[in-house]
Parts: sequence; structure tokens; C-alpha cells
Amino acid sequence: MGVRETERRQRLSEAAANRAVARALSHSTRCRSSQQWPVSARPCDPSPGLARPGRQSPDRLRTISSTPAPPSTASRTSRHHHRGPAAAPTRPSLRWSTHSTGAMPLQAARGLQGLHQCPSGEASGEEASEVVRFYAGRRVLVTGASGFMGKVLVEKLLRSCPDLGGVVVLLRPKKDRDVDARLRDMLAMPLFDAVRRRDPGVLAKVKAVRGDVSLPRLGLSPADRAHLANTVSVVFHAAATVRFNEHLRKAADVNVAGTQAVLDLCRDMAGLVALLHVSTAFCACTRRMVQELVYPSPMSAATLRAELAARDDAAVESDTARLIGAYPNTYTFTKAVAEAVILEEGKELPVVIVRPSIVSPSWREPVPGWVDNWNGPVGPWVSIGKGTLSCVFGRADVVADFVPVDVCIDLMVAAAWDVHAHADLADARRAGVAVYNCVSGASNPVTWGDSTDLWVQGVRRRPYASTLGTPTASFTTSRAAHHLRTLAGQLVRAYAVDAVAMAAARKSPRLADLVWKQCARMRSLEFFTTREFAFQTDNVRALWSRMSDADRLAFPFAEVAVMDWGQYLAVVLEGTKTFLLHEDAAAASRDANAAGKTRSRILRAYSTQRLLPLLAVPLLAVNASPLLSKL
Repeated sequence: MGVRETERRQRLSEAAANRAVARALSHSTRCRSSQQWPVSARPCDPSPGLARPGRQSPDRLRTISSTPAPPSTASRTSRHHHRGPAAAPTRPSLRWSTHSTGAMPLQAARGLQGLHQCPSGEASGEEASEVVRFYAGRRVLVTGASGFMGKVLVEKLLRSCPDLGGVVVLLRPKKDRDVDARLRDMLAMPLFDAVRRRDPGVLAKVKAVRGDVSLPRLGLSPADRAHLANTVSVVFHAAATVRFNEHLRKAADVNVAGTQAVLDLCRDMAGLVALLHVSTAFCACTRRMVQELVYPSPMSAATLRAELAARDDAAVESDTARLIGAYPNTYTFTKAVAEAVILEEGKELPVVIVRPSIVSPSWREPVPGWVDNWNGPVGPWVSIGKGTLSCVFGRADVVADFVPVDVCIDLMVAAAWDVHAHADLADARRAGVAVYNCVSGASNPVTWGDSTDLWVQGVRRRPYASTLGTPTASFTTSRAAHHLRTLAGQLVRAYAVDAVAMAAARKSPRLADLVWKQCARMRSLEFFTTREFAFQTDNVRALWSRMSDADRLAFPFAEVAVMDWGQYLAVVLEGTKTFLLHEDAAAASRDANAAGKTRSRILRAYSTQRLLPLLAVPLLAVNASPLLSKL
């Protein structure tokens, strides 16, 4: 047996062991006596027999001891594309509902959100949540609350911690909207419907303070700063610019200088018990093995500040590649520098770092499929579903480490509790900072190819109302093949659609312009679609082992190990329709032929698309050089 085959089997067995531990822990928490407490009759279930999305039923989980296994060595993500003789996992199946139209409607999925909306402690009937008790009476400061993760964090705290003392969100005014108006807009979102239905008065616990993490001292007034220092005891620093190719000066102002400003504020907080910094699992993307520790900084914050001060914006732009070195973009580079700042300047603070991988739409709460941006995999998924993206530069066999946003938030809330509740552990590792890699690939890996296949299956069965072409996708690492497929499969069709629209004098978006922008976005993802990373998760496993049954029920971040990717992507598909594209689900359900009509349009588009390569020949002959230069 070859060395590579031996290593491959070892990686598969490690991933299988991680999944077995997570299933056992989940089983021990929720299924102490499955014979006395059947799934269909558990407290907090919205209706008998309604399964949770991605949830494995208890009888399918092996009953083994709830004692956690010793922390493993770094868990290598397995690859679904390898088909070993015995140990290789099978391709995940796409589990749609039995409805003839395809996936479960979002209305049904929304009913699932009630599973985790009962007050913590009531579900188990035995004990109250220690995590919930930790937040009782405490005032929490959240930076980045207007972002995707920040909103879900605020909602989770309000819903799961009813005795929370209050939440202060740092916001900056925009145009004609002051911070109070922006806060009202945020709290009016469907994201907060569950909290609003239960107790509308809870929303009054959220207060806004004017500030900006890119400004010195967070842009706080002296009075606001003093008030925060005297009243806040828990800080979640989630503010960041997440654009991969942000101008290096702006990225440094927000991600590095902003982190230093938060540390300065926390040092003034006499009652501070926890500071959680949100980083990224790819801050060490120059390494293939990412452990749960802070790596040496690619550049000190002081050196970066001096380099930027010595250049104007144009010079910074031209020198960015040299300054960031082996890092693929300014986002990962500045987040790596920020982690070193936390290590150097936050040693005397109760600080913890959580590193999410590729954050994706919510899995179960507060609303299944919740998403409010096109970042991460969402943009490519929707483009594939609409037929405007058919070729991806990357490797189909590389593990795509997606993690639902609600899994990230559950881990963050629990980690902030842990840094205070188990301060003795923090003292024992005073030389470093506790780091948690919030990933899925170590316990439940799915490749780019498998996840895309599942997505294509789902969107063909439940197509978007405004589909422009056949949902399909292929992967290649050949630059020439990628350019050819992009020209023939996307640009020719886009220019043809634009020509027809202009000839008919119709108001239509310039589809070609959209495709060019899409190509630019996809280029920023190529570093991650062509590389695979191994993430250590020992600290995450150890945190889960320290949590009580009630805590595991209220903050079930470890259950990502048993999430069914097909069911999850079905939920994401419905979420993108509702929250991003604003398709009228009620009207679509009243029209029994709506999905059938859309599928017929896809078949016609497929027939037309087969002819497009012929149309590409004259275009390539005349304009190949200009188009290839843009690609």
C-alpha cells in the first residue's frame, strides 16, 4: 500500500472519529432516554413529527458514553472525491421533501425555528443553562452589529438570554440616518420576528451609541466612552471590513487600528469579564495546517502603520502586493496582524479569539436560510442557480469549509462564557490566547464539487423565478479552458440578451456588465477554491465537553458534525429566494404551474445554450484579445 493511500485512509478515519464523537455528544445531550422521550413529543417542538433541518434522529445515532474523547491531534479534512476500497464516504444525497414541486417550502422551514426558542433550561427539565446565567444582568457591547454576524449575535443574545442586562451596539450614522434610526431599521427586520412575538419589550434592551472603529478611540464622545467603561462587562468585537481586496489603508484602519482601539477601551472597563475577538480561519492561510494558536505576525502593527504613513493612497495601491507578501488579499493579511495585536496587547485581558471559516446562511435559527448579503458562497450559488455562472476556476475535490452563521454565533456566546467561567484554564495558558477554529471540514467535510452538485440538483427542482439559463457548473484548473468556457458559456449569452433587450427597447440591466463583475468576484475566491486547509479543533471539542446538557441544547454548535448538506442547501435556496431576491413565496405557491413554467423555460434555455458555442466563434475571432485581457 502506497504512502499516499495510507495518509488518505488516516485522514478519513480521523474525520469519521470526529463525527462519531460529535454524534455521541449530541445524542447524550438530547437523548438520555430515547424510549421515554420520542422525537415527536419533545418540548419546544413546533409540531409532532416535524424534523429539524439537518438533524439526525436519535435512533440513528450510536449510543455510546457521553464522556468526551481526549483532544485529538489536528484533524485533517477528508475528501469526498476519493473513492477508497472501503472507508471512503459516499456522496451526500440531496434530501428534498416528498412534495412534487421539490424542496420544502420556506414556510415549513420557518416552523422549525421554534425548536431552539424555548428558554434555556426548560428544554432539559433538569438544570438551567450556566451560559444563560452568566449573561444575566450583564451589559454587552457589540461592534459590527449591523453586519451579517453582528445582527444574528444580537438576536441570539436577546432570545436565549432573557435576563440579559442590555446590549449596546456601536453604529456610525449614514447619510440622512442617525444611529437611532439605523437601530430601528435593524430591529424591524424579519430576523427579530421571533423575539418580537415572544416579548416586544425585550428589543428595548438594545441601545445604539455613535462610533466608528476606523476612527481614533472608536470615534466615541468622552461621555459615551466613560459610560461604556462603567457599565459594560462583556465585549464582542465583530466589526471588520470583509472585502477581500479592500484598499490596504482602509483595511488596516478598520481591522488593525480598530482592534487596538477596542483593546484600549476594554482596559478602561473595571468590570470586564470577557472580550471576544472575531477573526477568520484563513488568517493563517499561508499554512496548510492551521492550529488553534496565534501565529507570528506577517508584519507588526507599528511597521504597517509606518509603511502606510510613508505613502499616499496611489502608492499604497501599487505596493500592496509587496506589503502583504504571501497573503492572497488585504483582508486575511490585516486579520493576521490584528490577531498578533490581541496576543501582544491583550495578555492581561480575559480575551478569546473565534475564527469562523466561510460563513454561510443560517441553518436553523433564528430563521432557517437567513442571509442579507452576497458574500462568501452565496453570490456564486445564486449566479449558478440563475444560469449566469457555469464555470468555476478551482478544484472540485477540495474541501469547501462552509459554516452556518448560527453555528458561529452559538460558539461565540459559549466561548465568552468559558473564558470567565474557566479562568483557571486561561491562567494556565497565560503565554497565549485561547483560539477556537469554527469550521465544519474537520468533522463534516464537503467538497466544492459535491456541494455544487447538490446545489444544482436543488435549484433545478426549485428554480428561481428569474432564471436566465440552465443551472450547471463545472470546475477546471486550466486557465485557458476557464477563459474559453466563460466566453462561450456566459459572455456570449449575456451580450445576446443585451442586444435583444436593446432592440426591443426594453429596460433591462446590462447583463454583460453583471457577468464581468461576477468574474472579478470569482477571481478573489480562486485562492480558496484551489487549496485545501486542515484545521485543528481541539479547543472547540474541549469547550463542548465543559458545557452542561442545558448549555448544549441552547448553543448546539457541535451539531454541525451531523448536519446533512443536502437538507442545509435546500434551506439556503429558499432563504436566498425570500431574503435576497424577494420572490413572493405565497404567490408562487398559489400558482401551481409556476415552478413547471420556470422549468420549461430552463429546458428551452438549455436547448438554446447548446448553440451558443457556435455563436462564440466569430466573437472569439474578432475580439479574443480584448476579452481575454479583461478576464
